[in-house]
Amino acid sequence: MRSEVVILWVSPQSPRRLGARPASAGLCAYRAVDLRECRSYTYPALMGLQPWDEESDAAELVRSKLGASVVRRVDPGGGGEQLHDFDVELPDGDVIAVEVTRDTVPSHRRVLAEVDRRNWQFRDLRFDWVVDMISPYDVRSVHGKVASPLVALEAVGVDSALLRHPNALEDAPTADELPEGPARQAGAELYALRARLVYRLSEAETGGGVVIMSEASKASSTAPSVVVELIERHAALDDNLRKLSRAKAASERHLFVWIENSSQQAVATMAFGFLPERPPKLPDCVDAAWAVTAYVQARVWQYHRRHGWRDLGTWRRRE
Repeated sequence: MRSEVVILWVSPQSPRRLGARPASAGLCAYRAVDLRECRSYTYPALMGLQPWDEESDAAELVRSKLGASVVRRVDPGGGGEQLHDFDVELPDGDVIAVEVTRDTVPSHRRVLAEVDRRNWQFRDLRFDWVVDMISPYDVRSVHGKVASPLVALEAVGVDSALLRHPNALEDAPTADELPEGPARQAGAELYALRARLVYRLSEAETGGGVVIMSEASKASSTAPSVVVELIERHAALDDNLRKLSRAKAASERHLFVWIENSSQQAVATMAFGFLPERPPKLPDCVDAAWAVTAYVQARVWQYHRRHGWRDLGTWRRRE
């Protein structure tokens, strides 16, 4: 029987309101995920992290999971000949060549680049806020307009709002319905900016509150086969093939894929314990593939020709 997973990304306040229940085995599982535990590498500055070096972090993860004694950076970038990113040497002397790539949605990356270029601290805000957006959106417009409605919500004591079409606010009363007046108008303004969920965090430090721009998930189903197809897609790319094909002296050659939060179906399925049933179709130059969510607390799956799929647990990035 094929197991499918539906995941609902919610704010810390939402599981009680939405009646979410823990995941369980079976045809369909539902799980509520606390966004505070799902900080992505996408916004390192906003999340108080050091800038993300995807090759260095991948090297440290592989070293720790395989018990490697030595890690050597092979391709520093900018050279005439493209090489794989690094080698790890195991205690028995075997050398594994690793090429690192990422799975992301191009439009999502463009939005993130625009977000990272701006300062999201606003003097008039008394609290920090998370704003979940439907991507893509006009970052410049949002930056200029998002603070004012959040200030209005603070003024009337609203700490979270699930935003729907303005008409729906009147037609379908719920626990998330905003009161008439300034709060209702603020909700309509945020909705027009493509915000779908806002919630308040802690009281701001000196200088005003910080708005953490996040992406609202879209409802969909997923399954472990999504990760298999993702690995196959990256293993077939010419750039990855060329680099690993040149690592002829290595005992093994591995492809390492960071899965960013824009790849929502893959991230969702890895939050559960259902490993794929079928192996990926890999070219001869790829002996193993790693699928790793690009979060501070990363989920780690590995496929190897010798032993198939394995769940290697989690790995936490140093903050």
